[in-house]
Amino acid sequence: MSYILIVSPQNDLLEIKYIEKLQSPLFAGGCENLTIECNQNLSNLFESNIANYIQLKKTDYNFKQSSFDQEFLLSIYNNINQGAQLISKIKMFIKDKQYLLQKSIEQQANHACTALFAVYIKFYRRINLAKLELTRTDNIRPHKKLLSLFEYATHVYILFAKTKGQGGNCDELYDQIKTNTLFLLISIKESNLIPIIEYEIDEEINKIKLKRQYSQKIIKKYNFRLLRNMFKACTRFKKLMLTNKKINEEKQKNENILRRTIDNYIFNEKNFQSNELIQCISRQYERSIIRLIIYQFIYKFIEKIFNLKDKNQIFIFLRIYLPYLKKLNIEWSYLENISTTNIQLKENITKNYYLIIKKIFSYLLQLTNIDQIILIQNMFYLLNFSYELIDIYYLYNNKFFEILNNTFLNSNIDIKFICYNWFRLFILKFCENFQQQESNSILNEIQELIFHNIILNELK
Repeated sequence: MSYILIVSPQNDLLEIKYIEKLQSPLFAGGCENLTIECNQNLSNLFESNIANYIQLKKTDYNFKQSSFDQEFLLSIYNNINQGAQLISKIKMFIKDKQYLLQKSIEQQANHACTALFAVYIKFYRRINLAKLELTRTDNIRPHKKLLSLFEYATHVYILFAKTKGQGGNCDELYDQIKTNTLFLLISIKESNLIPIIEYEIDEEINKIKLKRQYSQKIIKKYNFRLLRNMFKACTRFKKLMLTNKKINEEKQKNENILRRTIDNYIFNEKNFQSNELIQCISRQYERSIIRLIIYQFIYKFIEKIFNLKDKNQIFIFLRIYLPYLKKLNIEWSYLENISTTNIQLKENITKNYYLIIKKIFSYLLQLTNIDQIILIQNMFYLLNFSYELIDIYYLYNNKFFEILNNTFLNSNIDIKFICYNWFRLFILKFCENFQQQESNSILNEIQELIFHNIILNELK
């Protein structure tokens, strides 16, 4: 039963129809205002014996957008109240670009621009930044991130001018932009692709200006040590600057990906059946809630099993039960078919999956070598999938590599061979992630642990 609830139901025909959109970063945050009460199947599940057993609360799984945030975004969308105040201030500091627009389409282009600006603010997670801007006086330059978003939005003027010049229907274009932007503002939740930034004073303000100075003083021998140390410090500072530059380039890459995705949806989707997409997202939300509940149930159930006095009975249970915690397909992941689930649910599913593995590993350490072999095979089977960055972090935080190195690699040849085969695959996946991701302290610590503490020690 656990296996059936974890891996099914599979994508239905409607999800297959919208598979590309469901895997798009634009819809990775899921749907706004999804609640348990809106889904009869989930409501029944929360009243079941399983829910009582693991002490589920509906309030922990209801995700609603703040009414204040939505009201603020709609004020920008409609260019009224706080939204109009923000736009008016930004226009004072934006570069004056001349767009050749006929009077008949100028108002439509202006309204389309503000609607697009509201979508950018939401999906680039700049709501707090925009709200804070309203508390500052009009003579202070707005944050550069807000200015750049508005400049992105002004590109819609070019589209209107081009459409009008080619004899296109600007009324149809206007309705399409307003409809699609409103759908994104009200119905779709932003993802965590772009990090939230705290307010920073722009670099141009209060910028310290350094003036180069020259000295005719003769350098003595004992000052060479000071100069050498200063040179080393400058070299380290240069490396730090290059690292920060790489991080900023990666962020810019994500921003460009998101912008292209937003623009592609808003400008190219005509007569889009938004209700069908909402059904698909709701279906994945239901699937993710069920999967999370089952993993929580399995964890508590295994805790109860480990309290049995009959060790042989525990061993038999684990041997039969472990292979059914994931799908038989080796490429299957615990986040399979729930790409549009919000980030909180995905993190909870990941956390509970690895809690189960950690719990079982703690028990394996108490077994003899003969009993270990079969269960270790099952254990590494559960860990055998295409690793994402979050998987690497969880394995590291749960000290799995230390357990592997200190315990299983010192066991008999059969266990060593099983561990080696998995470890070889993991190293490959880790190197792929390390090349693709920006450098950070955690990844560097994992690299140090794997290559210096484990691999090099084995080679000595």
